[in-house]
Amino acid sequence: MVGIVIVSHSAKLAAGVVELARSTAGRDVKIAAAGGLDMPDSPLGTDAVFVLRAIEEVYSDDGVLVLVDIGSAILSAELAVDLLPPERRPKVMLCTAPIVEGAVTAALQARLGQSLTEVANEAYGALEAKRAQVAAAVIFPAADTLSTADTLPDVPVTGPQQAGTKHEICLAVYNPHGLHARPAARLLQTAAQFQAQIQLSNLTTGRGPVSTKSINDLMMLNVLQGHRLQVCASGPEAREALDALQALAATNFGDGNGTVGDLSVKPDKQETTERPDTGEVAKTPVPDASKNHLRGIPVSRGIAIGPVRLWCIALPDIPRDRTADPQAEWERLAAALDITQQQIEHERKSISSRVDRDTAPLFDAHLLLLQDNSLRTSARRAIFESGHNAALAWHLTVEQAAVEYVSLGNEYLQGRAADVREVGRRVLLNLLGHAVTGDALDKPGIIVTTDIGLGDIAQLDPKMIQGICTGQGGATSHSAILIGNLGIPAVMGLGDQISAIEEDATVIVDGDKGVVIVQPSSSELDDYRGRLEAQQAVRDKAIRESLAPAFTRDGQRVEVVANIGSTAEAEAAVANGAEGVGLYRTEFLFLSRQEAPGEEEQFSAYRDAALALEKRPLIIRTLDIGGDKVLPYLTLEAEANPFLGLRGLRLSLKYRDLFKAQLRAILRTAAEFPVRIMFPMVTTPAEWREAIALLSEARSEVVERGLSLPAKIETGMMIEVPGAALQAEKFAPLVDFFSIGSNDLTQYTLAAERGNPSVATLSDSLHPAVLQLIRHVVEVAHAHGKWVGICGQIAGDAAAVPLLVGLGIDELSMNVTGIPLIKQLVRTLYFPALQALAKASLTLESAGEVRKIVKAVNKNSR
Repeated sequence: MVGIVIVSHSAKLAAGVVELARSTAGRDVKIAAAGGLDMPDSPLGTDAVFVLRAIEEVYSDDGVLVLVDIGSAILSAELAVDLLPPERRPKVMLCTAPIVEGAVTAALQARLGQSLTEVANEAYGALEAKRAQVAAAVIFPAADTLSTADTLPDVPVTGPQQAGTKHEICLAVYNPHGLHARPAARLLQTAAQFQAQIQLSNLTTGRGPVSTKSINDLMMLNVLQGHRLQVCASGPEAREALDALQALAATNFGDGNGTVGDLSVKPDKQETTERPDTGEVAKTPVPDASKNHLRGIPVSRGIAIGPVRLWCIALPDIPRDRTADPQAEWERLAAALDITQQQIEHERKSISSRVDRDTAPLFDAHLLLLQDNSLRTSARRAIFESGHNAALAWHLTVEQAAVEYVSLGNEYLQGRAADVREVGRRVLLNLLGHAVTGDALDKPGIIVTTDIGLGDIAQLDPKMIQGICTGQGGATSHSAILIGNLGIPAVMGLGDQISAIEEDATVIVDGDKGVVIVQPSSSELDDYRGRLEAQQAVRDKAIRESLAPAFTRDGQRVEVVANIGSTAEAEAAVANGAEGVGLYRTEFLFLSRQEAPGEEEQFSAYRDAALALEKRPLIIRTLDIGGDKVLPYLTLEAEANPFLGLRGLRLSLKYRDLFKAQLRAILRTAAEFPVRIMFPMVTTPAEWREAIALLSEARSEVVERGLSLPAKIETGMMIEVPGAALQAEKFAPLVDFFSIGSNDLTQYTLAAERGNPSVATLSDSLHPAVLQLIRHVVEVAHAHGKWVGICGQIAGDAAAVPLLVGLGIDELSMNVTGIPLIKQLVRTLYFPALQALAKASLTLESAGEVRKIVKAVNKNSR
């Protein structure tokens, strides 16, 4: 039975709610109170220790639902969960449902044996029944239909209108931080694809309506986790727009932060406790803290020791004179906005090539701010109506928007004021002809600064940055996220303490604890240097072992290679022991720009990557665009389902000039290096033959330039479409190799969109149906003397690798950082046992059953 904990500032209130729930659901329901403080003079408050005891009292493997009232109750509950053993934390869910109605409903549902998620959903919907009794007509769905994309039937809007001209839906928001900048940006980008006038309202707070033309207006709705967003649309594509927004909401607006109703507390990757209502992080107590031990917010793990590099951001002086030529001032501002946009797009591309591509949306939020209609309109009005010069008009507009963010009750959204001010500052610097970046960093060290923005980080040389300390900022800032992705130890929120730190002073940055030690003692230096050496020794050992080829215990060879998207990743692949590259994602060259890269630019990028690999084989996949990736310089018609439309090789065959330019660049690289070519999303043999014909034309064009090419350049195809897998017998004589794209093969085989939490349980690449297709491709390929690789997510999944090797996969291609671990794993395996495991897995019914048998057999095969 699911256990329930009531956390309240008042011990009497918590006890009363427990008593009420028991009187309704029965005395044997597992429910405990954690209210008040053990302080007679100040009894109101919450204590994490009380919450922890209550959780342990009602804990079961079915899970525990923790209902909280306000403020510090959330912090105490989160801290209590962090104090639990790691294996218990995922089974505890924090719930912000109404505490009285939610507790009674939850107790009843738990008594009926429902799952934790079901109990939580019922608790969230508990207030609806009460509202229905008070008011005969309310616009809310029934509790049993609660989901991440709750919809309402079309209802009339106020005011006269023609029937059927306006439609409405209601979307529930489950994102932990609500509609912050990135999901808000995705919402606006989705809405912009349709010919429809769309307005949004926050039904929970009554804010709105606002247009989807402005990200600022949307953010001002202050849509938090658990709020309901009403979407009104009219126009020729109103219904299509609502369908698309409903589908986006089903993925937590692209954040992927859990399944329907999943508001459970998850351990923070930096082992800190973040308070949702303030965005603050509980700071780890520091023994013997003194003036040289500064406490801040840990935002990026790791330890750094080095000299201080004081760094100042560029701040412009704002002219105050009035303008005699408003049109000229407006044109100056428009030009500065365009320049800033180009700079941010360049930084986005640069950062995407260095770290995970999921970092790019951080810059998308800044780009949307630049394009924001409300900011531009306000600045234009200040120029033409108030007579301000462009710089002053823009400054006043930005400050007003930032102040409005700060006025919001949610600290996370208040933090977005920093984004507005950073973008505003960059536009001003361009407008006034100043350098956009701050001080140059010409010597390695630890940056100490009041604040640091996305653009500042992108412009700095990462080899010069040992660590970062800031007076402002916190763990939820976009800068903190980027710093964490770059792996730079960092502590933020140090306040005015940093003003006393001097240039060249030695400091220790402890990004794990949120501590900065200025001028550490010799014993402190010895302690931290010892930790760094121990960490480095572990990394060095793994890398040394990763440089050797991977064989199973009985001598079965398994090639382990890397998935990359840049030269930097190629270098990292070699350092981590990759035997080559199984997938070069060339689309990164084509994204975030207004025109396609030319042949020379592509050739330079491919050649640089090949050089970094030091004669190791490089498989270059041709452009894989479509589905979730689009190019602004290609005229593509809107598709109802882009994942089933013009993507991959299909798109390349339509845009032949673009395709042949890429093929020529690849062929020129193959003249010097061991390059292989791979076509994505191949569906029919006819498509393959058409692509090969264009490759032959491109080859002739390169040879005509006097360049000598190898007689044979291996060319293969990705198996992503079930139809292609089933026709492997037709393809095998045509290709040199197969590479299985397990992510797309899974979603197409099981009709379960990857990344959609509503069908996450279906989208598992170890499903027997997917495994049977893989087995079929391997058997056909080997019968024709061809090899098979796999470059999807499961290639780097330690739980899946034994099964893949048993199925006969010859090559595993994965993210760079996973290579040492997978090589180490392969060396522990025994191939005959893996073959038996694969054979048994094909007879099972579900992915869950497969994973169980893999886990059991894997222990005996090592």
